[in-house]
Order: sequence, then C-alpha cells, then structure tokens
Amino acid sequence: MSLSPLYNLSKLKYFDGSGNEIFVEEDDHNLSPKFQLKSLYLRGRRQGPFLLPENSHVNLSILSISMNHFQGQIPSEIGARLLGLKVLFMSDNGFNGSIPFSLGNISPLQVLDLSNNSLQGQIPEGIWNTSSLEFLDLSGNNFSGRLPPRFGTSSNLRYVYLSRNKLQGPIAMVFHDSSKMFALDLSHNNLTGTIPEWIDRLSNLRFLLLSYNNLEGEIPIQLSRLDQLVLIDLSHNHLFGNILSWMISTHNFRVESTSFDFLAISQQSFWYFNGIDLSCNNFTGEIPPEIGNLSMIKVLNLSHNSLTGPIPPTFSNLKEIESLDLSYNKLDLLNYFL
Repeated sequence: MSLSPLYNLSKLKYFDGSGNEIFVEEDDHNLSPKFQLKSLYLRGRRQGPFLLPENSHVNLSILSISMNHFQGQIPSEIGARLLGLKVLFMSDNGFNGSIPFSLGNISPLQVLDLSNNSLQGQIPEGIWNTSSLEFLDLSGNNFSGRLPPRFGTSSNLRYVYLSRNKLQGPIAMVFHDSSKMFALDLSHNNLTGTIPEWIDRLSNLRFLLLSYNNLEGEIPIQLSRLDQLVLIDLSHNHLFGNILSWMISTHNFRVESTSFDFLAISQQSFWYFNGIDLSCNNFTGEIPPEIGNLSMIKVLNLSHNSLTGPIPPTFSNLKEIESLDLSYNKLDLLNYFL
C-alpha cells in the first residue's frame, strides 16, 4: 500500500495504516503532502529503513511505528523534523546504532519507547534533559556505560524501564530528584555498588526492580520510607545482612520524640505489598515474624540465601499468598512436616 494517493488530503489529521504492507514508491520522496498529520500509526508489516519525510511535520504529536521490521539507524534529523512530537513508539524493530542526539531537542516529548531493538552506546544526556518526558522505555537493547550523574531539567519522569542492557557503575543520582517516579526497572544490567540511601526521595515509587545486577551491601533502612511500594525485586545480587531488617526498622526519622508505636507504623506501610523477591543473595538470620503482617502479599521469594530458624507462626496470616519460596536456605522445617 502506497501513501501517495493521500498526499492531496489537506485536512487529514489522523491516519492508521497498521497491519498493512506499506511501501514507498520511487516518486514519493519528490512529493510534498498537503496534510499536517497529528497522529500516525504504522504498526506491523513494514520493512527496510525508516525514512523521514523531507519536509517538517511540526503538528505531528503521535508517531507509532512499533512491531515492524525496520532496520538501520534512527534518522539523525528526527528531532529537527518532528519538533512537535509528544508520543514516539519505535519498539520491537531492528534499529541499531546510537540514539540520535536530536531526540533531546523535542521539548514536548512525553513518551519515548525504543525498547527491544539493537541500539547501543551510551544513553544521551539530552534524553534526561527533556523536561516534559514522563515515560521512558529503553529496555531490551545493548546500551552500555554509566548513567549520567543526575538530571538536567527533567524531574517529571514517572516510568523508567532500562532493563536488559549492559549498563555499568552505581545507581547514579540521575534519579535523585524524581519524586514523581512510579516505576523504576534497572534489572538485568551490570550495575554495581550499593542501593543508594537517597532511595527514599522516590516517595511515590510503586515498582522497584533491581534484579540480576551486581549490587552489594545491606538494604538501606531508607527503603522503609517508600510506603507506596507494592512490588520489589532485588533478586540475583550480592546483598547481605539481616533479612528484611529494613521492613521492620523503626520510623523514628519520621516521628521523633513522640509516643507513637514505631513498629506498628512501619508494618502498616507494607500492608499492601503484592510481591517481594529477595532470592539469590546472601541474607542471613531468621525470618522476622513481622512479615506475617503483609496481609495483601501474593508472591514472596526468599530462596537461595542463608536464612536460619523456623518459619514464623505469623505466616498463617498470609491469606492472599499464592507463591511462597523458601527453598535452599538453612531453615528448620522438620517440625512442620512430621
């Protein structure tokens, strides 16, 4: 299907050609469409390189070309031609090379999804400086190097997915001022160092996924301030210390010099956990009975650690639990099954 018959439709604002075999005729590049699209969807079935139109489309706010077979590099001039973009979906293609620096010039950009391609190199700092950006998915690529030290002007990011890359170094302060962050996925990388103590600044965080890295040290007690968390996955790292001590640590940093029940406050913060995975680390000590207060938890995986002692009787309170894995520890389970 060629788009050239549509070029004279001057009022056309929305076009969806998804699921069709779309091709560019030899003369198409010499034609200048009279329309200024606002939304363009070309998902699926397209092959070859991705070619930008010769003229600028300043009114185009949504471009979705995911799940095609595009190959080659993302055009370097994309940021100059599509300055009005708010949503850009280019996932599940065969793009390679680096992210064009010009993408950082698209100031209205709110959603950027380049996941599941073959992109490489470092993530340009300009991406982090896009002040309107709320959703960033670069997962499933070959990005390497370190994260930039901190954001420039962007603190509006809510969803960041950087999993399944080759990122190195510590969890940088690039996320330090991201109080609006809802989901952070840095799993399946080569990150090192400790979980930063400033993690509590992500006060609205619901999903924290740091599995399959090389993180070490103890879980900081500051993590207990994140009372919105519903899913945390720290599995397959080199973390150690007393298991889940961060969950039952007192909140005296919040309510100093009062008569409040610190432990009860801390427990209440975690009532709504749906999933915790701390497997394949080096945690020691007994399982705290306070875990039994996680009344909404559905998945709990503490396997492949060095935990000792019995299963706390309070586990009988876990009425919503669907998956419980305590395997490959040093727990005393004999009395439970005799």
